[in-house]
Amino acid sequence: MSNPLGEPAELAALVPQLIEFRPDDRHVVIFGFGDREDDQFVTFDIAPTNTEESQHFSEQAAKTLQIIGRYDCHPNMITIASYGEHGKARAHAVEEGLRTQLDATQNPLIIQLHIDLAAQTVETYLPNLDEWTLPEPLKSDRVDAIGALLGSSPAASLDDAKNSYEHTGTSTWQPLPPPEIDAINNQKHVDRGTGTLDILDRLATPGEQPRDTDYPRLAALMDSSTLVRDLIITHDTASRPQAEVLRQAFLACPPEYIGLLGAVGGIKHYTAGDVIGGKQLALQVPPNHPDASIAGMVSTAVEAGFPPHKLQDLLNNVNAGLGTTLREADLFAERNKSKQANFPETGRTTNQIGPQQPGTTNQQSSKEKDAGNEK
Repeated sequence: MSNPLGEPAELAALVPQLIEFRPDDRHVVIFGFGDREDDQFVTFDIAPTNTEESQHFSEQAAKTLQIIGRYDCHPNMITIASYGEHGKARAHAVEEGLRTQLDATQNPLIIQLHIDLAAQTVETYLPNLDEWTLPEPLKSDRVDAIGALLGSSPAASLDDAKNSYEHTGTSTWQPLPPPEIDAINNQKHVDRGTGTLDILDRLATPGEQPRDTDYPRLAALMDSSTLVRDLIITHDTASRPQAEVLRQAFLACPPEYIGLLGAVGGIKHYTAGDVIGGKQLALQVPPNHPDASIAGMVSTAVEAGFPPHKLQDLLNNVNAGLGTTLREADLFAERNKSKQANFPETGRTTNQIGPQQPGTTNQQSSKEKDAGNEK
């Protein structure tokens, strides 16, 4: 997609939508557009407190262009939006850093904007004259329309954006009773997958409110099988409403589901383009949790600047074969049941861990339950 907004006053108003929070006077935001989806990017930086600003911003900008170049990102227009008293000098430093990484075949239009947050005005740098234009008011009408269409509203600050993904420390819903979890674990994988997607798709519908059992059942279904978990991860990877369902389920979930919902919610937010949300959810997954590798994938993608839409492509390829894998897992389970019926075991087995009290169940991790069923 090429640049949807042409005027500097509109580009300046677009910044909070792009980074999902309202920047302050410490920030510099760099974003680019091109003819392809691969040519789009956005990143932001914060003024350092203990190093020389110009050198810092120049080096970080050069690093940004190096990173996006690895992923075939070649925008034909790059905008630098700077804020605060030193914003103009920062913008110059950023362009200098960008120019050091451009070769002879690359000549994107680079626009420097200096935004006055108090006055809600923007100045544009004119390189041929080496001067800035007079301030003009931000134009937010079209930007607000885009935000309404996306159903998103920028957070008031970067800290507020991060805090909106933090677990509250309390649980407003509880796990399903053990007999209901056992019933789910005994369902076919295909049926579990269908049930999970039904809940997720319904809750992602605008205006739909969760029923008392929705979050407990959604979590239990995902926890019942790594295949079902992966089905959720790879289903409609660009859907922000689905990512929001998982965030809401996570915020006040029981402690035993923090790892699962943090990991799955983290990767869903990242692939939907919410880099801050994906990172914050992934950071809350305990390092020894079975789903820590998924959280690690998100953290690695953030650090490497891996574009969310490229991760979408990878997961979409996985999703294409999951239906077959679920059916194969069910066939494998049926064969095991038939084998056990024909050759019943007697006496103590290695799975017996002692006498079981009436009304209790032996809980298994999703990896244990799926062992041997996913090949």
